[in-house]
Amino acid sequence: MPEDLAHPCYSQPLQLAALRYENATKKTKVQELPSRALVKCTEQRKKRRKAKNVRYRYFAECMKQIAKRMKKKRKMKKCIIENRNVNPSFRYTLALKLLLLDKIHAHYLEALARLPGDALRNRYYAGLLRAGFCYGPMDPISNIILNTVWYAITFPTPSDFEVSMICTKLLRCVECGSLYGLVAFLRALFHTLTEHDAVWLLLLSNIDAALAITMAQQRGHVMSGAYSDAYRKAALDSWHPADPDALSNVATLLQQMDFGELSSLLNGHGPLCTHGIEKLVLSLPTKFDKVEEQVSHLNQAEILSVIQKSFISEIRKKLQADQEFFARKANTALNTYAMKNGFSIFLYFILFYF
Repeated sequence: MPEDLAHPCYSQPLQLAALRYENATKKTKVQELPSRALVKCTEQRKKRRKAKNVRYRYFAECMKQIAKRMKKKRKMKKCIIENRNVNPSFRYTLALKLLLLDKIHAHYLEALARLPGDALRNRYYAGLLRAGFCYGPMDPISNIILNTVWYAITFPTPSDFEVSMICTKLLRCVECGSLYGLVAFLRALFHTLTEHDAVWLLLLSNIDAALAITMAQQRGHVMSGAYSDAYRKAALDSWHPADPDALSNVATLLQQMDFGELSSLLNGHGPLCTHGIEKLVLSLPTKFDKVEEQVSHLNQAEILSVIQKSFISEIRKKLQADQEFFARKANTALNTYAMKNGFSIFLYFILFYF
């Protein structure tokens, strides 16, 4: 160092400046190091909080799922406890009803085969689908024919439209009505019968109401209801379109008739002819005749508007086209089968599954 700089007036300020510089650098280093550590700590804390939030959300979702499962288990236990208090036969009633519906469907197929084809296509199809139930004083097939003929005569429909095809969905509605009507008929006669017992008796008796009544009496049940009330209850439970009182009166009159002539006419082999249907109508009581007081012939022009008439005509055209298409296909298949086997088969009626 030069001599003039070694003088205290020069050296002391330089030393002080050097000390201040060193202290300043130390302070910045001390301040910088904690700030970086703090940043790292805050980042780690944020990550931990996020991880905690994710774990908490996952835990919350798991707890919700567990709560839902426990709630379902409690409901199932409650249902099991309630079912234990119910009659065990109730569990099999639905299965028996399905078996009974299959038997009823077989009876309807036989009734369709017994009715004359021309009359069924032109006149009796509406009576069959609306009121052709299988309850009544005779066997199921005869009851179907009787109810169909009675409704077609009492409530005639226009015969200008020919129907050669019936959907099984519509037929199933009538079959369900027959099932409910038969069960209601038996339970109205025997107040001690349960629904399961009535279905079981109908299944054993092959849907013969008279045989089911005999079997119920053999099992100790006492008849406590009248036939007129039973037929009225059957008409209500089967959604019969006619007046239940009029139907019960007609059925009661039929119950008092001698079925010899009707049985010989209805239980014959092969389909009924037109002469047989006319003879059946003449054999029925007077309540089956067309009564002006019971039937109010409504004028279609007073009910339907122009748009509704056009809609119905379009539906008829579509149904007619569908019938012709299916009939053409069925006749082609029958002709092919007849050529292979050497005998001819004629198309009677089309029953298509939907």
